[in-house]
Amino acid sequence: MEYLTGFSFTLDSNNLKWKNYFDSLEKNSIGVYSVTKYFYDNLKDVLSKVFDNDSDITSLSPLSEESLSLSTESFKEWDVTYKDLLSEGEMCCIAIPGYLYKGSAQSCFSVVNNIIKKQVILTDSITISVYAQLVEDLFVLRFGKKPQDFTGSQIEYFIPAQQIVVSQAAINAGDVKENKVEAPQNPEVKETEEAVEGYFYKRSTGQADSKNAAYKGNSKKVYSIEDFKESYTASDCIDLDCEYNDFRYICDVVMKECTTKNLDEYKAVAFTSKNHSNSLEQKWKTLMASGYSSVTNKTSLLDSTKTAEANLARRAVIYVLEEHDDITDGAEFWDGTDFIAWGLETTPKGIKKHAKFRQYKFIEIPSTIYNSYKSNHSSSIRYSEDGHTSNMPHNPAETHTHNDGKIHYKIPAEVFKNNLTSTGDFQYDTNVSTTYGLTATLSAGESIFWKLSETKTL
Repeated sequence: MEYLTGFSFTLDSNNLKWKNYFDSLEKNSIGVYSVTKYFYDNLKDVLSKVFDNDSDITSLSPLSEESLSLSTESFKEWDVTYKDLLSEGEMCCIAIPGYLYKGSAQSCFSVVNNIIKKQVILTDSITISVYAQLVEDLFVLRFGKKPQDFTGSQIEYFIPAQQIVVSQAAINAGDVKENKVEAPQNPEVKETEEAVEGYFYKRSTGQADSKNAAYKGNSKKVYSIEDFKESYTASDCIDLDCEYNDFRYICDVVMKECTTKNLDEYKAVAFTSKNHSNSLEQKWKTLMASGYSSVTNKTSLLDSTKTAEANLARRAVIYVLEEHDDITDGAEFWDGTDFIAWGLETTPKGIKKHAKFRQYKFIEIPSTIYNSYKSNHSSSIRYSEDGHTSNMPHNPAETHTHNDGKIHYKIPAEVFKNNLTSTGDFQYDTNVSTTYGLTATLSAGESIFWKLSETKTL
């Protein structure tokens, strides 16, 4: 920042926001008198404490010949001294030594916030609250809006220097001049960042920021945040590299694929589907919209939906997009209750065997994963008859039963009971001629997750 002995305001001659100020002065043009009058009317008491002594004013070098030293004497001769400026003028300089801040509207607003938080040194004679209000009011006068609402390119304003306060003993000794205004050696102005635009979600809860609903900007970016704030900078949030509509669609499918309120199940579904989309070099949303997911009523999850399931889905998708460690160890597929219930039995649609037993050359499940998967289910489940009715013959015989239009399957299906190793691992060769088998990597909720394996690992 540049240290100045004064600060200039350049006024727009056609800015109607000045009208109520210069009309009261019976001026036909918009001149600088309004700015100076604003300073004088609102700050004359505190400013007089700084510039009450003419000898102090002489120690300040004016920024230009037209600059104004704010003493009461100066104002007495204002109309005479600046007659031409009053009628046609475009600029005046306010002689409060300090620093000129230049930057974007949002960074300027951040500096004002830092001033309010006492992170910027101010003159002792102007209180923080007075100065912060002054800056905001001047923005409204100059630009017709508050700094946080300003949409221009680069703007500037002034940060006053610190007034040096010395003891009377030092003054008597002649070591310093009383009331001398000097610049601080190291102005304490912290670096500021511009606010980012887009849509924001709290990573720990999955909740959407309420401001999402009112956001009308052009950015479709999605960010995760730690806590809700009035605005966010890049250091406050993580860019999830996912468009808003894609994010909500993926969250909806993840939510509907899960059957419990176990966060790991939601995370695993999210990781698994993302892994497969990466393997196919396909957009995540495109994959979720395909038959890869069996969800039938796919839509976009509304930010206003605040159910436990909705928040769990958002938390899970955020977790994946933040690139945390994959809890599935590279899984690309998953199954729910149907896998352990159907096994080699005829499915409710009348198809022999669950799809995984028809599509892969082997299936293996480590004992810890199998036991967890089994224990997360009850002893049986029923489905409505679809293509599979009670009069359908089965050869060899199967263990499910039909009752009142429902098909009842025991859990686990017989194939699981009959193919456990001495250590409790499940291993089954399907005799399907294909490249890959399946290795289970995780059980979470009522789901089991698979990665592709060319050879057995157990």
